[in-house]
Amino acid sequence: GGNGSKIINNTIHDMWDGFYSDSVTNLIIENNTFYNNLGNGISIDSGSHNIGIVGNNAYNNSETGLLCSDACNNTLFFNNTVHGNGWSGLMFASGTYDNTIKKNNVFNEEIGIHIDSSRNNKINDNILNSNDGNIVLEGNSPDNQIQGNIYTFENQLENNILKNNEQ
Repeated sequence: GGNGSKIINNTIHDMWDGFYSDSVTNLIIENNTFYNNLGNGISIDSGSHNIGIVGNNAYNNSETGLLCSDACNNTLFFNNTVHGNGWSGLMFASGTYDNTIKKNNVFNEEIGIHIDSSRNNKINDNILNSNDGNIVLEGNSPDNQIQGNIYTFENQLENNILKNNEQ
């Protein structure tokens, strides 16, 4: 159940995952606050698709602020503020595809935006500040478009090598 649901203007905290979906479609999660959850703030999972995650605040969750995994697709992370989570701020993992991360503010994370074994995603116009790694791609993650993001660094960068990069 849950197809076509809207979750708007809530405060969700001290749960396992603040929100978890399994094979849900056409969902809107908007203007909520997710904090102090033992797992993720929001976990979109198991083939869920056509999801809009807009204008939320996710912080102090033990793992990831906003996660899309296990073949979820057509998910939008837009205009969220994510900070101080245990692992990463925003993450696409485990075969996700055709998703977008746009105009989010991500700070004080181990990894700001984490793409792992995911393809054909768009990461555009985000502000990344004071993260140990701002955007990390790993695993088999081809055809991702990363454009127009703003990075600020507190540490000096030197002796870096970038290979096989387009644009």
